[in-house]
Amino acid sequence: MSKRDATLLDQIEDDAVNGRPIADTLRKAVILGGKAGSTALRDWATKELKGYAPADELPGYRIVGAPICVDALVGNAWIKGQRMSIHELPKFAQESIKEQVELTFPVGEIEAIIRNVEKGEDSTAHLSLPGAADLVLLWNHESTVPYQHIQSVYWSVSVTSLHGVVDQVRTTLTELVAEMRAGTPQGQELPSADVTNQAVSVAVHGKNARVVVTSQISAGDAIAMNGEPGKRDPSWWTLGRVAWAAVVGTATIAAAVFGYLTIRR
Repeated sequence: MSKRDATLLDQIEDDAVNGRPIADTLRKAVILGGKAGSTALRDWATKELKGYAPADELPGYRIVGAPICVDALVGNAWIKGQRMSIHELPKFAQESIKEQVELTFPVGEIEAIIRNVEKGEDSTAHLSLPGAADLVLLWNHESTVPYQHIQSVYWSVSVTSLHGVVDQVRTTLTELVAEMRAGTPQGQELPSADVTNQAVSVAVHGKNARVVVTSQISAGDAIAMNGEPGKRDPSWWTLGRVAWAAVVGTATIAAAVFGYLTIRR
């Protein structure tokens, strides 16, 4: 089959399996969502391309573990990449900051971060904590450690974890194709909107049962499913969506910043 004769499903499957640029494959998924009338597919593929907004439900594969590290001047020595326990952070930050990070930016940006990391000597990406500048300022103000000055605080994300996110997007595209094929009658080029939305629910969000049998009836596609309905993923602290507020005192720098996280519904 030539590329001209291949359906969009064929092209997406071929791209995902053969490691072609993930952004190009996602753009085809956007087009497929439009042709199939699936808002769910268009939305997911577009968010992967453009990034997720604070109010968006973030797929679980975009939440990765990452230690908190600091660069600091201690005496006359620079200390870089010093791992910190949550309990070593200022008290006002301990409830807000976790050793995991939400990767909300576009998949193309994640790939660019990977390339930049692999060009250097370090094997991790340094992703700034929300309100990092205020946190460092107040941390230094509260510190009782002599001759120590914190320069920066960040999540240290391994390049392996970043590769894993990109791979999960590719795998999700493959799952989407498999689910849509399972729900589309033989000889029909495009899946229906219902079948496509169901595929997104299964492959992206892990909800509902898989499509296993389809038949063409006068009222449209009949979809048979088996398995237990999928459960919602547990709520996660929304780490990248924090508002820091510094309260300035009359004589000194304020000693507290309130960081609140939105619990994912």
